[in-house]
Amino acid sequence: MPRFTIDLSQKTVDKLQREVARTNGANGTDLTLVEWVHIHLKEIAIAPELSAAVDALNKTEEEAYRQSVTDGARAARDTLIADLEQ
Repeated sequence: MPRFTIDLSQKTVDKLQREVARTNGANGTDLTLVEWVHIHLKEIAIAPELSAAVDALNKTEEEAYRQSVTDGARAARDTLIADLEQ
């Protein structure tokens, strides 16, 4: 597995540490700065695929919602027409 070394200023490390602490607190985790960076780099790597998956889910949900509205409108129409014939 390739290894990388990066140089960060102390100010950057301090700010990242605060973000790691915030994230750990919010998620009940105990990640180190290195673990946190690894996870975020992996998230960046999968971002296009994840975005496509979310888009596909949204499209499916939107289509299901539109169909349920259409079905509801048809049912209401049928009921209203039936009421006219009574």
